[in-house]
Amino acid sequence: MNLWILKFLPYEGSLCHALFFKTAEAAKKIRSEALESKGVILLKDDFNIEMAIDPAKCVIMLTNCESGAGFMAALNTANAYAGKAYGLPASMVGQSLN
Repeated sequence: MNLWILKFLPYEGSLCHALFFKTAEAAKKIRSEALESKGVILLKDDFNIEMAIDPAKCVIMLTNCESGAGFMAALNTANAYAGKAYGLPASMVGQSLN
């Protein structure tokens, strides 16, 4: 299963809020509702999480589990190469590049 994650990252503060969806279509529908809203709106995801948020005060990001996993794999590889370049042991960068 590939979950779609609609993240709301506030311009002020550091806590990210997220809603989770089973399909891209459902996530994009809620994203559209958020983008069209004027002021605080109540949103609900496929897992019955409800969130009241003012989208005008947030960055809204749509991603999914596959994208997140692909990014983390690429980041781990890049970190391993950087660690090797700095002479760090493989255990310190989380991956061996034999």
